[in-house]
Amino acid sequence: LKIEEENRALGSIKNTDIGIMIQKKKRSETKEYLTKEERKQMEDTFDQFMPSFKEKLWSVYDISNRELNVCMLIKLGCKPADMACLLGCTPSAISKIRIRLYKKFFNKPGSAEDWDRFILAL
Repeated sequence: LKIEEENRALGSIKNTDIGIMIQKKKRSETKEYLTKEERKQMEDTFDQFMPSFKEKLWSVYDISNRELNVCMLIKLGCKPADMACLLGCTPSAISKIRIRLYKKFFNKPGSAEDWDRFILAL
């Protein structure tokens, strides 16, 4: 039941204005960044449809806005290269953020993919 509810919430997020905007920008040839307002709208949308997502992350570690953006984009199924374009950084920076977050949360080394699995299961 929890998985069904989560899938429904993710589907709802993807069908909001910001969800559609993220998909559009991901496919754009011009590689447009998410604006500060769009990142805030994404966070507000997550708060609306998945209120415990941010709370679960912050209950363990006080993550930065950039780290939260990466986590939300992982949850939405974005690839690292897409996240890099959307957030205006390199794919390497995205990988480092994911690796660093895994170490902060689990107090042991892990891969970027380990972090993705954790976020997708959250």
